[in-house]
Amino acid sequence: MTHKKHADSNEELKHKQAINAETETVNTTAPSDSATPEATSEPVATIESVKAELMDRVLRLQADFDNYRRRTRQEQSELGAFVTQNLVKELLPVVDNLERALTSRPTEDPSGFGAGVEMISRQLYGVLEKQGVGVVETVGAMFDPAKHEAILTEEGSDQPEGTVVEELQKGYAVGGKVIRPALVKVAGK
Repeated sequence: MTHKKHADSNEELKHKQAINAETETVNTTAPSDSATPEATSEPVATIESVKAELMDRVLRLQADFDNYRRRTRQEQSELGAFVTQNLVKELLPVVDNLERALTSRPTEDPSGFGAGVEMISRQLYGVLEKQGVGVVETVGAMFDPAKHEAILTEEGSDQPEGTVVEELQKGYAVGGKVIRPALVKVAGK
């Protein structure tokens, strides 16, 4: 029996030595903190490339969102200008009729009706002015086909040729864009 115990303990010893040898082999081949850069550069390079790709995506998303905000703001501005122009175009005949009523009122007006129409006209012009509506410059200005529509010419005028001498109907512009050209008489030769 002792021989058998001795054989068993020999085998256990050999087995322990084999395990220790394997452990040492694993420890010597496993990368440690002081391993060479070549052994760890591949995972670090992968991490860096993923980080760079994610940063690129974030920057592109930010740029896309900034472009979206700018485009939305521009579309809202254009829509507001379009609505204002259409409303003003619809109101211009009313403005013209108010002006005609003011020019044809009697000089003696005991009822004060003419003064009321004048107040309404001033109030309407104030509202239009707040919306960026302006009157196109005419008399004394050089004829500009973008702003004026010549329907008459005056021969033998003392004004230089191409000068607007009379305004027949007011022209209007919204934000610098002419929405109705002025009907004018132009000096000719």
